[in-house]
Amino acid sequence: MQVFLIRHARPLIAPGGCYGRLDVAADAAESVAAAERLAPGLMAEATQTNSAGGISLICSPAQRCQLLAGTLARQLGTTAHADERLLEKSFGAWEGKAWNAIELAQIDAWAADMEHFVPPAGANIAPADANDAALLRLSAEESNSTFTGESVAMLRQRAIACVSEWQARTAAQGRSALAVVTHAGVIRVLLGHWLGLPVADWSTLTLDFGRATRVDFAGKDAVLHTLNG
Repeated sequence: MQVFLIRHARPLIAPGGCYGRLDVAADAAESVAAAERLAPGLMAEATQTNSAGGISLICSPAQRCQLLAGTLARQLGTTAHADERLLEKSFGAWEGKAWNAIELAQIDAWAADMEHFVPPAGANIAPADANDAALLRLSAEESNSTFTGESVAMLRQRAIACVSEWQARTAAQGRSALAVVTHAGVIRVLLGHWLGLPVADWSTLTLDFGRATRVDFAGKDAVLHTLNG
């Protein structure tokens, strides 16, 4: 089976800000362009592997993934299924802050235990350039309470469970290709797990906006075919 991990297009937020669970919009034109560029290649790859049933498509429900996923679904003649387990890692009280404004002691604690450190919970803080409601959308839970921090281990557990479940569904439907439109954090933990990479390697992978990384599976064995294709 082929799994295509696709990062959303460039988000409409100033560089240097922490955004994980914040529902920031992505550039609309770049989202559509990425989907239109990716679709022919995905269809061609699926055809080469005799995927008669087409391609399964799942995505994060975050709005920065939705436009790309929806456009891609129309191009491929399929449906994009949103799954909350594909959401980005929650950074708790760090959400919406500039990285250089976060207490150094907390950053150091995370660096010392990247797998299990949980950022503290905190109230929602909209980024300075996302005051417009069109750029930032919060769920009812996020609007009425605080962000709960999440560890990398927690992110990995839900991401692996999600994609494994959809791989099984895809195979049961006679398909051999699964496309996943999601976030950099999700893609990195999946690649780290599948390829057996040390944390220092997978956590620093460069993942370009609107690009697809392909992993080929033979049973449980995974091979990286393309990075940022």
